[in-house]
Amino acid sequence: MDTKPEKDMPVLKAEPVEIQKAQPQPEFPEIRKAGINLHPMSGLLILFLDYAFFVQEITIIALPFTCILGFVLSFIGIFLIQKYIDNESSGRAVAKAFFGGVVTGIPTPLFGTVFGTLILTVSGLSFLKRR
Repeated sequence: MDTKPEKDMPVLKAEPVEIQKAQPQPEFPEIRKAGINLHPMSGLLILFLDYAFFVQEITIIALPFTCILGFVLSFIGIFLIQKYIDNESSGRAVAKAFFGGVVTGIPTPLFGTVFGTLILTVSGLSFLKRR
């Protein structure tokens, strides 16, 4: 066996490989910015107020008052969250606040229903439904 290198062999040169750093994940997915998606605080507010007003048995006389109060508190809270924390336009914030107010004003607990799952999903809180 001959251990001499062959003189006719081409020499291969390695080119440097560029390694990209992983991009940091945003705090909330960007998909939340499109459509009817709510800020997570808005979703929590809807579920909290709905649970606070309608989980216990309420007399027939207090029911209209609690429905209206649930709507008003939810509307104001969601409007402020969407407008000033999520930086949305007034029109979109009012539309989302109205939606949240109506959902909160319905005299039944939402957490275990399809509407509760919808609220958890559009506000980015879907991890809560596993608990």
